[in-house]
Amino acid sequence: MMRTKLVLPALFLALAACGSNDAEPPPEPAPEPAAAAPGAAAEPAAAAEPAAPVLTATPISVPLHEVDKDHLEAALRAGGWEIGTSTATRSAMYAITTHATKGGVTAVISYYRNGGDFWRRRLERDGAAIHEDAEHEVLLGVRIESSPEAQQGLLDSLLPRQ
Repeated sequence: MMRTKLVLPALFLALAACGSNDAEPPPEPAPEPAAAAPGAAAEPAAAAEPAAPVLTATPISVPLHEVDKDHLEAALRAGGWEIGTSTATRSAMYAITTHATKGGVTAVISYYRNGGDFWRRRLERDGAAIHEDAEHEVLLGVRIESSPEAQQGLLDSLLPRQ
């Protein structure tokens, strides 16, 4: 039985290599691009690079002051993010720290309810994009070390629709 599995792929490869007389001739090579006129600036060739991932998520499903770890993770997953680690602690304040990855980019999302100025300064020091709900004493911060310009977009996409 095992011998049949090995013989069939080899047989197909051998048949494909033989070809037939009925096959169409190979396509002709594409013509060379015309040379640029002297003095004209040459345009760089468009590289076929993969598109960068869209670094957004789905809005959190509850008001910001009611968020828990499950709400935050669900919004990220619905936006195509994979959750790496996620912790939540509850004491005088409620804190969530979630590491999520999408398209090779890792974001750290921090949520603090009743955290105060200390946590705001920490987010600022880390260079995170920050949303503050002063009325409910809530901070939501997003840090993407490899793509700081994308932080604000991810933060904005997480904010619940009012």
